[in-house]
Amino acid sequence: MDIPIIVIGMSNIIVAASQDGILVADKDESPRVKDFLNRFIQRPMFEERRWGWYKVLDYMKYENGQQVLTKRVRIMSGKNLSYQVHHHRSEVWNIVIGEAEFALDDVIHKIKPGDVLHIPVGVKHGIKAESDIEFIEVQTGTDLYEEDIIRVFLTWEEVEKHCMISQRNKIQAFK
Repeated sequence: MDIPIIVIGMSNIIVAASQDGILVADKDESPRVKDFLNRFIQRPMFEERRWGWYKVLDYMKYENGQQVLTKRVRIMSGKNLSYQVHHHRSEVWNIVIGEAEFALDDVIHKIKPGDVLHIPVGVKHGIKAESDIEFIEVQTGTDLYEEDIIRVFLTWEEVEKHCMISQRNKIQAFK
C-alpha cells in the first residue's frame, strides 16, 4: 500500500490492510468479518495477472449512468494482453514508461512513452511489451465490468499472423 498505517495504544486487535480496504477488529470479534464482506461487494482494487498487474486508481458513476474507471497497468517485458474486444466501454491508454507493439483493428504499431491510444467500443486491440511498460487506462461506458471482454487471440504470434493476413487481404482488395 502507498500509505502508512499506524496503531498506537491498542491491544488484542487485528489490523489487515490491502488495496481493497482496511480492517481493524478485536481478535475475539474477527470471525465476524465474513458478515461484513458480503455488504461490500466491489471490483478488486489490485490484481496480479499472468502478464503483470493493474491497480484501480479511481471509479465514478454519474447520475446519467456514465461510468469512468481509471487504472494503472503494468505489463512485464515479453508478455502480452490478448487481442480482445469490449462491447460496453471505450478506453484511452496514456503510455507512461516502456515500449511495446500495439495492435488496433488488425494493424500493429510501435508505441512509446507519451503516446495516447484511443480504443473505441467494439474495436479489436492488444499489446505486447518489448520492455516493462506502464500506462494509465481510462475506461468509459455505461456498464464497466471485467467480464466485458471477448478474447480473439491469446498469443502474440496469433495476433501478428492475423494482422499480416488481414493487411495482405486489404492490399489484394485494392488491386
